[in-house]
Amino acid sequence: MKRWLFFLILLAVLAAPPLLVLAAMEPAPIVRNELVSSPAAATRTRDIFRKIRALSTDYGAESMTLSETDLNSMLATGLRPFKWVRGQASVSSDQVDIRLSADLSRLPGGKWLNLSASMPRSELGLELSAIRLGPYNLPPWIILPSLAYALDFALGDGLGHAALGAIDNVGIKDNKIVLGIGLDLAQRDVLAERARNAARQAAGLSKPEHIRVYIEAIDKSFAGGKLTRNGSLVPVLHHVLALASRRPAQTSRADEVKAALFALAIACGHPRFQEIVGTVRLSDAAADGGCGKSALLGRLDLAQHFTISAGLHAAASSGVAFAIGELKELLDSNAGGSGFSFDDLAADRAGIALARALLDADEARLVHMLEQLRDETAIMPSIGQLPSGLSEREFRRQFTDVNSDAYKAVVVDIDRRISALPIYADHQSIIRSD
Repeated sequence: MKRWLFFLILLAVLAAPPLLVLAAMEPAPIVRNELVSSPAAATRTRDIFRKIRALSTDYGAESMTLSETDLNSMLATGLRPFKWVRGQASVSSDQVDIRLSADLSRLPGGKWLNLSASMPRSELGLELSAIRLGPYNLPPWIILPSLAYALDFALGDGLGHAALGAIDNVGIKDNKIVLGIGLDLAQRDVLAERARNAARQAAGLSKPEHIRVYIEAIDKSFAGGKLTRNGSLVPVLHHVLALASRRPAQTSRADEVKAALFALAIACGHPRFQEIVGTVRLSDAAADGGCGKSALLGRLDLAQHFTISAGLHAAASSGVAFAIGELKELLDSNAGGSGFSFDDLAADRAGIALARALLDADEARLVHMLEQLRDETAIMPSIGQLPSGLSEREFRRQFTDVNSDAYKAVVVDIDRRISALPIYADHQSIIRSD
């Protein structure tokens, strides 16, 4: 009887969201202040992801400790592409509270949609003591099982339940949350790889063997002398995209372009881009013989920023690609980094713009773009007068944070420069507000 009741309630929960959302609207947010990205938040987020990745290695710990600052740093970074959502985490002596406020004022009759959840200390694994959507209290006991079934559907083989079950206890000590990990290393590795594959499939990413066609085309062209290893990135771009324009499409022309952009991100950006799309080649040794030494405006780093951001846009949204590029720049502004550079950010946004134009183009437009792709001025804007090499202190002094008017003004200037490039002149909305 309980099983049938559970599925009836689950069906109601899944069927009701549109009406529930409308009914749950509130006039004000429960999160009053926006979290802002900063060099410190970027560093914390990077370190946290390193800890998470380490859980599936031979050095994987049996637990993971996160402070309130860690949680808010992750929220600040993760919500950066979604400027209409605010988040806040707090850790007390006996529970963790997460609050989200979504600004839906642009919708007809829209106001604020607020969500709050409380996770108590527990020896029984991950639990919720309360969850509230707007003015309504939702039954906590239905949420985690529903999430587990949804993850089972996405990951297969009951891995949704395994993922949530991996946390076998939740402790709170000195206002920090301590998550006990109950899976052995083999289970962690399987779970991590299955989750990555599910994410790739959900994003519609190209299969590694499809991307490999373009990787091999790049390598053969360098080996045969058709392309110069230490030259401009533009001939490499033109060669790979021309192949995508004429190669018999496996599914669609856009899929060919997407596979080509992934290949460029791996070969010309960084081999670790394979972590997003899957392992394409057996070894990274070929990276030194590929286009990793091709440049934009005489700089290797600009070519890397450009191709990686183009690949990220192909894999996700421009907002996500921009946020990741921005995160990298914030990290560089810390001691030991190269500094926050708006010229690098210009390359990020130019790469996004090119990917967006290519993926939106029909076959005739794609051919026309290839005709325009003759030199660097077609795709990369001038970076003159853009602040670069800023330390964290200098960045804060000049721009405060990435939500300041001063920062936004420089981004608008970058977008204006990109929009003026010939290859985008007859393509509307290449640059949109992120």
